[in-house]
Amino acid sequence: MATTARANTVISGALSVFVLLFGSTLATTQARAQAVDIPAIVQANPKAPNTIVMAQYGYQFEADVDDDSEIEKQTALFGVSHRIDFDEELSFFALGTYTFYGYDIDSGVPNSRQGVANYRWDDVHRGVLAGILSYQVDEDWQLFGGALVRTWGEGGADFEDTLTGGALIGFDWAASDNLSLGLIVGAFSQLEDSAAIMPVPTIDWRFAEGWRFYTGLVSVFDPGVGAELTWQVVDELQVGAGLTFQNRRFRLDSRTPSVAGVRSDDDGVAEERSTPVFATVRWRPTQKVMVDLLGGVTIGGQLRVESDTGGQIAEHDYDPAPFVGLRGTIAF
Repeated sequence: MATTARANTVISGALSVFVLLFGSTLATTQARAQAVDIPAIVQANPKAPNTIVMAQYGYQFEADVDDDSEIEKQTALFGVSHRIDFDEELSFFALGTYTFYGYDIDSGVPNSRQGVANYRWDDVHRGVLAGILSYQVDEDWQLFGGALVRTWGEGGADFEDTLTGGALIGFDWAASDNLSLGLIVGAFSQLEDSAAIMPVPTIDWRFAEGWRFYTGLVSVFDPGVGAELTWQVVDELQVGAGLTFQNRRFRLDSRTPSVAGVRSDDDGVAEERSTPVFATVRWRPTQKVMVDLLGGVTIGGQLRVESDTGGQIAEHDYDPAPFVGLRGTIAF
């Protein structure tokens, strides 16, 4: 009994520390959420299926921007991950994703001082290739680490100017049958900005039958740092809700000047920050097929454009915007 009590005390203490760490991470993560850029499609779990294929589509409805313009966008993603098991302890995960962003920005009333619109990008493309090595130390501990390369830019941008990359390391500890605690630390280069380093504590807590609380990497059209609560209604149906901090930072096409003759975003960088608050309904017709219906509201939206040296050209907030999405996942 005493041993069990001590174990419960240790677990409770560890959980409290991780909650505090995660809270402090959320407090500063919106500006740095791109630092850890592994989509939720990949989980370094030796018990997961070897191959996972995911496709999704999302639409964010029109919202007003503070400079009198309007923004709406579509997002489409396709991703594949595959696990190679070298033995019972050591596995390698390979991941590839492509994401298309279709921005529709109506400049509205031109900027009175400059006489032109601040934000002029439209089609944006993102590709990620990553590899993660996972080692199962024992029944409770797992270590992992890997690297990725990413291209992110508007159509027409010079490819070599869209590239960034980095590495991550982490661990996962099964504190009990219903609780896992972990930590991911990523270090990645950023376009026209200093490298970002951010620790992401992870909590996977099945605190009651059918209920799960998760914090860490949460994906809603893009990877981000967030939290999600889910309830398994029946074997085939799950509902959930959560939020995630996202940061999109990409290279602009040199042929779309922002202010001709006064200033220019030629080869510059655009950035969109947002916090989607979402609800999901997951239908699992078989153990290897999942279909997710997503909906919610994007809050904290912000647009920014910089010169090719990182100097700010414009920055404005935009109003909360509703969104919907559909995601399908097949495991082999």
